[in-house]
Amino acid sequence: MILFATLSLLLCIMCDALKVQQFSDEILNKSILELEMRELLGIGQSAKRLKRQMPLKNSAAKFLLEVYNIVEEHETENVQQSSLWLSNKRSKRSMRGSNFLTELDVMEIAKCNTIITFPSKPFSTTTNGDFNIVFATNRVSNDLQLVHSVLRVYQQPNDDKIMQNLSKQPATVFVYQETLDQTFKILSSINTTIAYKGWLEFDITETLHKWLKQKSEHYLDLKIAVNIRRENRTKGGLEISAQDLGLIMPYSDEEETFDFQPFIIAYFNGPELLQKIQKLRTKRNIPMKRNIAVALPSNWKSAMCKRHDFVIDFEDLNMGEWIIAPKRYEAYFCAGECSFPLNMQTDATNHAIVQNLMNIKRPSLPKPCCTPVLLSSIKILHYDINENAVLTKFANSIVKGCGCN
Repeated sequence: MILFATLSLLLCIMCDALKVQQFSDEILNKSILELEMRELLGIGQSAKRLKRQMPLKNSAAKFLLEVYNIVEEHETENVQQSSLWLSNKRSKRSMRGSNFLTELDVMEIAKCNTIITFPSKPFSTTTNGDFNIVFATNRVSNDLQLVHSVLRVYQQPNDDKIMQNLSKQPATVFVYQETLDQTFKILSSINTTIAYKGWLEFDITETLHKWLKQKSEHYLDLKIAVNIRRENRTKGGLEISAQDLGLIMPYSDEEETFDFQPFIIAYFNGPELLQKIQKLRTKRNIPMKRNIAVALPSNWKSAMCKRHDFVIDFEDLNMGEWIIAPKRYEAYFCAGECSFPLNMQTDATNHAIVQNLMNIKRPSLPKPCCTPVLLSSIKILHYDINENAVLTKFANSIVKGCGCN
């Protein structure tokens, strides 16, 4: 009796120890999973936890949210003619300007897998009538290759009578930097008129590329100047302040200007998801534990190969405050039997059909496996470690169809 009681107690202790070990493994693997997901999105292990999600107040974040919403709608509708589709969407757009999202943006979005927007920093100032704009571009991942970058500044027609008299005069807006020897280097320019209303876009790809290559810890500092070409002058022009032209100041406490503040859009191409994961694991030298997989329910095994529901919820990964959209999404997974005879619903390859036939003759040969045969990408809009809005596209992330292979 004492021996039975002792054995029972020992068995209970072993069971409890096993449960504790399984629970510890689950916590460890969940922590590793959360860490890898944070690093994949450029948030990083050392990033401070946000108490709550930041409101989308500035033009930079709102631009990417509009990109996300329109691209998602575009893919859902499967529209082929992007120009017609884009012009139709403009009629429904907010007051942020008819050229807030352009056809060039749509083309760049299709070519790149990462878009980062950099809002102008609060301490941007004006000097001698020129705008001085500062951006935090100093913590972009080395894995990202810059493809294209633009600076956007909004022009609002000036109500001043003197400026209205010049409304038809052409003007040139310059973006420049002050060098160490106190000379000026013009980076980009664009022609406009005093009466124009909308976003001015400057190509700063070369400038940003050089800046990122330097890996400088300082902020990127750009200046804006304006020159009006007078019709009655053969040479030169009239210099006016950027504010007189109607350019929205880089920083203002006025809430109505939040949608119009200057920002940078940078289009990047980064490594594929698998490459990033392998690099992260090699860097940390922590292999993902294999015992987190649980056995599939018997009804999944006995059923024919098909797609099953599988939801990714960022709140469960303690990342809800970093993710703008989507908060959760259906990733799906494939499971089920690939048994003889394979029907049309299993979407089997010729190789799988032959392998299935050979399995009947030689049972030692494994049956075909139920795997994804059609996948689509997922776009995730999130903040990075600098609290910049980032839109990242992960290819082959959602199962659209399953088959036997």
